[in-house]
Amino acid sequence: MSIRFFAVPLVAAIVFPPLSTAALVAKHFTQPCDHFDATASACTFQQKYYIDDHAWAGPSSPTAMITFIPGGESAMGGMYNYEILRNLAYTRGGIALTMEHRFFGDSMPYGANQSSFDVKAHVARFSVEQAMADYASLIEAVRIEYKCPHCPVVAGGGSYSGKLAAYMRLKYPSTVDMALAASAPVFLDSLNFGIDFDYYHIATTATAKISSTCPAAVRAAIATVLASDVATLTKELNLCEPLSPNYDDGKLELLQRIMNQFADTAMGNYPPIRSPIAVECASLLSAPLGSLAGLKLFLNDRYKLGTWSLEEGRLVVAEEGEEGVPPLPPTCYNVSSAAAGGKHGKVVCSDWSGCGSGLNAEAWDYEGL
Repeated sequence: MSIRFFAVPLVAAIVFPPLSTAALVAKHFTQPCDHFDATASACTFQQKYYIDDHAWAGPSSPTAMITFIPGGESAMGGMYNYEILRNLAYTRGGIALTMEHRFFGDSMPYGANQSSFDVKAHVARFSVEQAMADYASLIEAVRIEYKCPHCPVVAGGGSYSGKLAAYMRLKYPSTVDMALAASAPVFLDSLNFGIDFDYYHIATTATAKISSTCPAAVRAAIATVLASDVATLTKELNLCEPLSPNYDDGKLELLQRIMNQFADTAMGNYPPIRSPIAVECASLLSAPLGSLAGLKLFLNDRYKLGTWSLEEGRLVVAEEGEEGVPPLPPTCYNVSSAAAGGKHGKVVCSDWSGCGSGLNAEAWDYEGL
């Protein structure tokens, strides 16, 4: 089978019908805990999914199709807002489908208690291969339910979800006819990408395009953290809890929070209308280079991301009380609020761009190992 990767040019003035505003009810699909071990066939679990068929034109329609968005590294509370695929389904009288990833949210093969990560036989079934088999099983079941066994399927997503879409096209070519992998690390393994903080070279390049002086300000802030004692950092950055004197539990956790914040905004940076990176750089650069005062503003700037925007090349801030202005930041900065769940959860994790927080982060931390 020949697999081709190609670029699709952007086309202006395409008018899509409005997305359905009807609330989608979560459904559940029975999956085996292990798709590849016949001896484990008695073990099943309920996996959450969402289906939007309000535009379905029927199996006899010449444009009948299914779009599928693989669940990524988080719980799912509804249809993923990946409009290009949903609009593709709507305009062709098709079905939009998405499914929660196993071991995230409600889709727990061994129950809601994440202690299953302590059982080796359980976590052995937490893999990309098992997840893709889950998705392929659902797609084929929907094809049968809607009497469209040969409906073409277009899978797509962003980041890890996009990576899964691309891999499904390779692994299940008879199920997935086309894949759209947006900002997806599909060459992560083959190029040894992700080692030695390679992702941050990309984040640094993106930051420099927004503010040429910002990378130096970030480096200066990191140097100041390394040179300062933990008591000073706790006080000057207004941390909620005293920073541990142990480097791995203290300064390293704080430094990882700083890195994660830039990693997050580099992923979601869409200038010129609104630029999270520009907001973060403005915070750091509002004080002398290497100043903890600038770093303190930087750590709290995500509370301003919804109110700052670029107009004619300059940052403007919404007036207090305007609609959409987020609440004031907390009285202190909580470093551990971005730590993974579980008894060994920390901010530093297997994903150097950050695992998030809580039990879903524990799952992502494990999968990234």
